[in-house]
Amino acid sequence: MANGTKKDRIVTTMFIIWVLGIPLLLTLPFLALAFLMKAVRLTRLGNRFIYHCVNIWAHYIIASAGGKLTVKGLENVPKNENICFISNHQGMFDILIILAALPIRVGFIAKKSLIKLPVFAQWMMAIGSIFIDRSDVKNARESILKGIKSIQNGNSLVIFPEGTRSRGNRLGEFKKGSLKLALKSNATIIPLTINGTYKMIEEHGALHPAKMNLVIHKPIRPEEITPERAVNLMEEIKAIIATGMDEQV
Repeated sequence: MANGTKKDRIVTTMFIIWVLGIPLLLTLPFLALAFLMKAVRLTRLGNRFIYHCVNIWAHYIIASAGGKLTVKGLENVPKNENICFISNHQGMFDILIILAALPIRVGFIAKKSLIKLPVFAQWMMAIGSIFIDRSDVKNARESILKGIKSIQNGNSLVIFPEGTRSRGNRLGEFKKGSLKLALKSNATIIPLTINGTYKMIEEHGALHPAKMNLVIHKPIRPEEITPERAVNLMEEIKAIIATGMDEQV
């Protein structure tokens, strides 16, 4: 990854302040309203409200950064099913393009460091995200158990089995333990292929306009997963995700 010129770094900093930071602060009243809806047991209405809020600001941030997003396979997202999306992880824009593209509200199994980002972290919690500290085995196990209960309660979650950004168009190791979330919650699994998000920041070390793709693959339903298939299911999912890397960016 290049370090970026001084001018590029200044532009990136200004983007974070004026395009990401300030607009997110302006969403605080909407965030408070969403939590109020849930507090008075208007959970379904609150969830729809939260979905539309995060969908709008995710689109806004992507467009403001010069990102061009292409989405393929929206017809593969079923309605009224508990879903575990399994995705590769290229860059900082991955969460944003998923929030912008998917037609349903989803949370994330996200690294604990994101909880330090004010407002953004509160929105992440509002959509049902669970923060995980992979360096702490006990914490990681508890987070996965929370994720299983969340999916069983009707929520959908996204997990990045690589655990960290690849910062390029390659796939890292997919940790098999990540699959426990989907299998133990009896969720429908939908693989996602992200390609091009690393070009937004990671490739140059600063903000750059880029084209990005999100491919939504066909669902794998729990009744289709035999004990024999489950043994090599993560390798199968990784192979499916790899096919989407060939999409033109």
